Amino acid sequence: MTVAWLFAVLIALSIVGFIAARTRAMASAGGDMRNLHSLPSYYGSTAMLAVIVPSFIVLFAWLILQPIIIGPHRRPND
Repeated sequence: MTVAWLFAVLIALSIVGFIAARTRAMASAGGDMRNLHSLPSYYGSTAMLAVIVPSFIVLFAWLILQPIIIGPHRRPND
């Protein structure tokens, strides 16, 4: 899987997390924003960041450490 696809998947997961958290916050308030402590978009943003920040940290760490851990790819007859 290419890095571009991984970025796309992580962005899609963060968007799904945003929508799910925002919807869940509104549902817990009975559809009335005034019953919430914060705005619904803040709940969504928190969930989005909780998905994307650790994912990008792991992805960047793997991209840096992959050549060291796996080493250069060599064919058996070289």
